[in-house]
Amino acid sequence: MLAIDGLVGLFGPQGMASELRERIAADVRTVAGDPVVGARLTDTGQILNVGGPAEFGAAIEEQRAKIAAIAKDLGIKGAR
Repeated sequence: MLAIDGLVGLFGPQGMASELRERIAADVRTVAGDPVVGARLTDTGQILNVGGPAEFGAAIEEQRAKIAAIAKDLGIKGAR
C-alpha cells in the first residue's frame, strides 16, 4: 500500500538567501519546541517533524515521485 503524508511548511520567494531560510527554520523549530504549541498541534492529530529547508524539500520531492508513479500506473497524463 502506498501512503501519502500531508505536508505543512513555509515557502519563501525563489532565490531567498540561505541564511534567511535557515534563520526562519530555526525560529520555527523554537516555536514548535514550546510544549504548549506542540501539545496543541498534536491534539489536532498532527505529527511534528520539524526539519530544515533541505528536509522539507526532500519530503516534497518524495511526494512528487510517489504521485507521479501512481499517475503513470493509472495512465493519467497532465495537461500541457
